[in-house]
This record gives sequence, structure tokens and C-alpha cells, in this order.
Amino acid sequence: MDFAEKLKQFSKQRDSTAASGASTSFTFNQSSPIPAPLNMSNKRKRSDTPPPHPSTLPQFKWPAPLSTKPSFLGIGAQKAGTTWLHDALASHPKFFLPPIKEVHYFNRHHKRSNISWYANHFGRATPTQTIGEITPCYSALSLVEISRIYQTLGPNCKIIFLARNIIERSYSAALMELRNNVNGLEPSCFTKESDYKNLTDCHPDRFDDAYFMGRFDHVDFVGRSDYATTLKNYISVFGKDNLFVGNFEDIKLRPVELLAEIVEFLGEEKGGGGGEGEGEGEGEGEGEGEGEDDEGAIGNSNDIFYNDLKEKKNANTSKIPSNIRTSLLEKMHRVYDPLTANFNKIIKEELGLSWEL
Repeated sequence: MDFAEKLKQFSKQRDSTAASGASTSFTFNQSSPIPAPLNMSNKRKRSDTPPPHPSTLPQFKWPAPLSTKPSFLGIGAQKAGTTWLHDALASHPKFFLPPIKEVHYFNRHHKRSNISWYANHFGRATPTQTIGEITPCYSALSLVEISRIYQTLGPNCKIIFLARNIIERSYSAALMELRNNVNGLEPSCFTKESDYKNLTDCHPDRFDDAYFMGRFDHVDFVGRSDYATTLKNYISVFGKDNLFVGNFEDIKLRPVELLAEIVEFLGEEKGGGGGEGEGEGEGEGEGEGEGEDDEGAIGNSNDIFYNDLKEKKNANTSKIPSNIRTSLLEKMHRVYDPLTANFNKIIKEELGLSWEL
């Protein structure tokens, strides 16, 4: 099955009316001793029938004070600076995010944990704080699962999506997967690169192009790289006004302005002073190390919190894998350039943004 057919298959899976499906293992030909990761995806049942709009479905009762109900979600993209965003918002006194980044409720835990389990993550928020959580796996949810978000958090939940060059994102994710496999970690577990052992065993030069292209053909890689479908699905449920799309490169080039735009989108004014939030949280590996800051922008701000942003850990833009070998890069362009074009079209024509990937 070629990539185009794989993408069609995934799109139909995302539009499934089944709330959950049987877990399916995917295997691909690969010339390496590293096994394919386990439990990477749920293959959803196919259906050509679109699900009903969630406004026609019953709303789930929030089992705690409404002041503890999240009003925003960060949905990705994976390896696109979501750890930076989590740490930045968690240190802002007007925001509350769970101490542990990536709650994974809507993609995983709702199947075995009730809504009270989810609500408990936000019980320490004060009535005046804006509450949210960031789980990059939400970018690959089906329409049925996105509808569950609507039923749980309501129609005004705001959605944040940070977009990174799709080739760089996928390659970075593949390298993370290699490191996890070599160190015996499950795909959903992450740790600092300095904590890894046997890094030479997962050097990309040890794996040929067929290995990487096999991983990029995996349903999870396809779903997390199909930005356009992600945006269309969330817009169909929550509308354009509740969606913020940010450029990963702005974390390096203009972090203060980007964060100010996000804060304003979430309904808070830029001011508010500094302060420490509820912990740093576990990340995806993107938040390690110091990034480059826009010194002029930071220096022009009189706000303590935004001045302090230069001291926070930026997304790891200094370690973007720029050394993708030529033969692999050519193959990746053939696969991912159409997805990039689709994304650029939707952010320009439907969202009116001026930048592109």
C-alpha cells in the first residue's frame, strides 16, 4: 500500500463513528535489529458515515466545581514545542496546568477511567486561573474522539496547535522512537537525552532509508503529520474562532510575541507578573537545552513574566536534525510535500494566516 492509500485509510479511520476500536499491531519491513514499537496505535473501524455534530449529543456533567474545568487544550504537534508552551504557561500565575504534562485522557484514559479521574488533575487550580492541559496525541484524534472533548469541556474550549516543518517533526519523532526502543521505554514514555544509555546504538546512520520510510508509513506518523486534516476536524467541531495555530520557528525567533498572542487568545491580558506554577511536567524531549531568544523583543518588555521568559527552556530548536542524509531527505519530500501544501492552503484560505511551512 503506497502512502496515498495509507493517508486515505487513516482519514477514514479518523472519521469513524466508533468511539473505540480493537488495538492492532502494525509491522513493517525494516533492516534493523530494533523491534517495531508496541501499542503505538488503535486501528479504528472504517465508516463512510460522518458522526453527528456533538451539539446534538448529551453533554457530560463535570464532577467538580465548574471553576476547575479546563477551557483550553494544546493538541500538538508532537515534537513542535509543546513542552516549551507547557512550561511557559505553567509559570504564569494566571494559568493552571497539571504538574504532569500530557494527561492523555481523550486519546487513552477515557476508556478505562471516568471523568472524575480527569477532573482530579485540575483540583488545585484557583477560581481566578485559566485552566488547560497539553497532550500532543490529541492532534491525531478521530472526529468521534474530538466530539468527546466537546461533550466534556463544552463548545467554547480553545484549541492550540503549534506547527513545525513536517519533515523535521517526523524525523525528530523517529529519532526519539529509536532512543526509546534502545533504552527499553514504551513509546509514550519520555526522558532527557542525557539520561539515555547506548546512544551510539540508535545513531541514525545505523539504519537505512527503508527503516525510516517504514516508520513514516506507520499510521501514527501519518496521523501526526497530516496537519490539514487535524485542523479541519477541530474546526468542524469547535469553529475557527476557537483555534490558534502557531509557528514552531517563532519559539526561537520571537518567543515573547508568540506567547503574548497565545495568552491573549486564551482570554488573558499580557500583564500579570512572574511566578511559579505547578511544576515543570514531563515532556517529549523538545524542551531540553536553551534556544535562541529575540533579545530586542524581550528587552522591550517591562512585564516581569515576559522578561523572565528568556530564562525559561525554549523548544530545542538548536538541535533540530538538520543532517538528514540526502537520499532519505529526497524520499521524505516526496511523501510529506503534499501534506505541507495542504496545511499551507488551509491556514491561508480558511484561517487567514500570512506565514507558511
